[in-house]
Amino acid sequence: MEFQVLGNVAASHRGSPVELGRRQERCLLGLLLLEPGRVVPTERLIELLWQNAEAAERRATLHTYVARLRRRLAPYGIRIITRNAGYLLDVDPASVDLHRFTTEVERTSTIADPAARASALAAALELWQGPLLAGVADEELRQRLGRGLEESRFAAFERRVEAELAAGEHLRVVGLLAELVREFPTREHGIELFMLALTRAGRRTEALEAYRAARRALVEEFGVEPGKDLQRLHQRVLADDPGLALPAPTGGDLASGIPRRLPRDVPGFVGRGAALAALTALATGDGGTSVCTIGGIAGIGKTALAVHWAHQVAVRYPGGQLFVDLRGYGPGSPTAPIDALGQLLRSLNVAPERIPHDADEASALYRSVLADRKVLILLDNAASSDQVRPLLPASTHCLTIVTSRNRLDGLVAHDGAYSLPLGLMSDDEAYELVATMFGTSRADAAGRAQILGLVARCGNLPLALRIAAARIVVEDRLTVGDLMLELADARARLSGLVVEGDAAVRSAFAVSYRALSTSTARVFRLLGLVADTALPATAVAALLGWPESRSRQAIADLTHRHLLDDGGTGRYKMHDLLRLYGVERAEQEDSEQERRVAVGRLADAYVQQASAAQAVYDRFRVSIPMRIEHPLPQEPTFDSLDAASAWFQLEGGNLVALVRISDGLGLLRETWQLAESQYSFLLRTHALTTLRETHELGVGAARRDGRPDGERLMANGLGVAYSMTRDFDEAIRWMERAAQISVELGSRRDEVISRLNIGSAYGQKGDRDESEKHIRLAATGARQLDDAFVLCVCLSNLGWLYTEQGRASEALTLLEEALEIAIAHDIRQQIAPLEVHLAHQNADLGRYETAIRHARAAVALRHLDDHLSTARGLYWLGVGLDGLGATDEAVGCWQESHALMTRIGTREVEYPAAALARSGHQPTW
Repeated sequence: MEFQVLGNVAASHRGSPVELGRRQERCLLGLLLLEPGRVVPTERLIELLWQNAEAAERRATLHTYVARLRRRLAPYGIRIITRNAGYLLDVDPASVDLHRFTTEVERTSTIADPAARASALAAALELWQGPLLAGVADEELRQRLGRGLEESRFAAFERRVEAELAAGEHLRVVGLLAELVREFPTREHGIELFMLALTRAGRRTEALEAYRAARRALVEEFGVEPGKDLQRLHQRVLADDPGLALPAPTGGDLASGIPRRLPRDVPGFVGRGAALAALTALATGDGGTSVCTIGGIAGIGKTALAVHWAHQVAVRYPGGQLFVDLRGYGPGSPTAPIDALGQLLRSLNVAPERIPHDADEASALYRSVLADRKVLILLDNAASSDQVRPLLPASTHCLTIVTSRNRLDGLVAHDGAYSLPLGLMSDDEAYELVATMFGTSRADAAGRAQILGLVARCGNLPLALRIAAARIVVEDRLTVGDLMLELADARARLSGLVVEGDAAVRSAFAVSYRALSTSTARVFRLLGLVADTALPATAVAALLGWPESRSRQAIADLTHRHLLDDGGTGRYKMHDLLRLYGVERAEQEDSEQERRVAVGRLADAYVQQASAAQAVYDRFRVSIPMRIEHPLPQEPTFDSLDAASAWFQLEGGNLVALVRISDGLGLLRETWQLAESQYSFLLRTHALTTLRETHELGVGAARRDGRPDGERLMANGLGVAYSMTRDFDEAIRWMERAAQISVELGSRRDEVISRLNIGSAYGQKGDRDESEKHIRLAATGARQLDDAFVLCVCLSNLGWLYTEQGRASEALTLLEEALEIAIAHDIRQQIAPLEVHLAHQNADLGRYETAIRHARAAVALRHLDDHLSTARGLYWLGVGLDGLGATDEAVGCWQESHALMTRIGTREVEYPAAALARSGHQPTW
């Protein structure tokens, strides 16, 4: 287990964060971690946690905190021991970043090579993630506990700079020292190092100005002149003392035989805490393996992570650090194992004439050279497991990190490698990355909300974020708002994510695309056409027009290359920017007809499945025959309401996305048929915004398609959607249009349904006379048609209208008749609303036991996904219970009703809210 006190107090186990509780509990843990293995007296802990509080008052609270920490740490074998009127945290000091920092700094005094010493000190300083006990201790407590530690940190930093200067890295440290001098303008040793670095960088004038600024600060703040050492250095700079030049090389790594081949660390690296912790667990031996693969799509930051982490832990590998680019993706062929072995062996100071020409012999020599060394090997951009395997040391002392755009499953299966898939940055990480590149002033000016908007445009992909931020930094007149507008057009977004030609998201994706076979590349292109979908393999097969077995092979290839992701769910989707690249390739390589046919196949597959599910989900809805150009090999069926409901819950997002996609491609028939096939599901789940969007697209498509029957369905759906969002004038307009089309088509049942809907809208609008007229006309028509379903709804709505008018006995008669019809004909979708109406009516009459019975019956049908009826039932159940004096139970019902109504977005949420207020409670959701 690893602990952190340098920054936020935190703990992790095998790379996963451990929950540590509230702020004061974490502060207590931090105090114990400062002195691991030693008893900290109770009085001192109380005094530090609460300063001047009476110990007697706080002792019980301290005991409670200790007990909670014990429970949280016990599963990981960590004990807090009560001993000698105090507490002892039984952990290895090496597991605490502070004590590891102290140990590693002390150890650097034995490292002769200045470059190695600088690397070790830099790794130790990386442990500081912020001020001591950040987030749990106030400034006064941090000053008391951490003053000496901060001095140790500055001293280590200055020792690192001294080592860098000795190794000739004066250019690198100038920027670091400039920040130090700005923050501490009177710290003389830091100023000396800054002047020396500037002088060696050929910036003598700036070195002299640094001295003058330091002298002014010392005189103004303390009234003293600079010390003798700083004055002496000033004189040497004035005199152009040749002794200030870079010292002659002493042999360094060549003399010691220690290779240090890591690329330069990534400037401004942020985030990836979990991945860094997982890698560190491997380095400390907690991972149980000596090989790790880091996989992910192009631009996800695999190499940046590996290189940054390698610099952090370089000190753990005294045998050196090796790096080889295996060129698995890019121009030309991947690096052959024999060529990579040659690079590695030469880095290990093996004479070229000793390196065998045979790959097996060279691999054996490589393993022999590394047998007694502890070396970190970074193999970047690997193409396959076979390319990597000859480059793996036999020694478990070495650690090999492999990055690849492919999933190197062979290394996991046969070589015991740990697989570390790298995902997209979180919003917080992405914001920090952009803000770091911007600098404080520019980030503050842009604001967090606007930067997160840019993050969304970039799909949280690190490469895209760095390019976008770089453009704003470099192009003085370009603001975040300007770039967001530029990237708002999805079709031009990839063109906006480019700097200096080669540094482009499109270029990175192109490398991966060129490696695909012809058939797999076609799959990639067509999947790019279906935005916002997560398709199962059967749907991918429909899109392609292939047998499922063949499509699964292509899916496997794309997921292997991280160009497609299923998140372990078996439903496949692309990253947004990858998808845009796929669309670009499709528009260049596939004809418009080919693209339309592919999406049409997928739309037809979903229409067939959704229509079959809707026929079970809403047995009494009469649709019209769907015209299908690409029938599925087997007609879909659903054997239960639960199965149909589950299908809609799973595929609802794809259905909505396909309406938009089909409309965008001008697929008229597919657009309105997709909208119609999900009407009942959207209505029952109260997804009214989506219902309106899909049917607005559908009504235009049906009209252009010359299908008045389809237009009637869409107009009716729009009327219902507007009615349920209380835009009654618009609802009536669309319902009248549906009625008109029904008359023109001679469809009496559809005319009756439209008349019923019109009456309901008038009733909700408050025009009760007009409402009763239309509903009675509809009821008469339903009796003439002997249509039990429509009659049931008519009686239900008329009963609701009478309830609103205070005609209680008439309302009850109608509602009870409607419920009898619904039960007799198994009209399930009407039973719950009718039970709610009867609960409402009986509660108003003070018949609380009857109201409770009906309300419980409504809530018991919640599995039918009629969320609004469930929420209403819970409200009236609460009213009934409260009427019988069971107020506590009633409050629970109102809380649940309020939460559900809030989630579905109905204005009726004001009723449970008012009931809770009357009972002296507030909503808990």
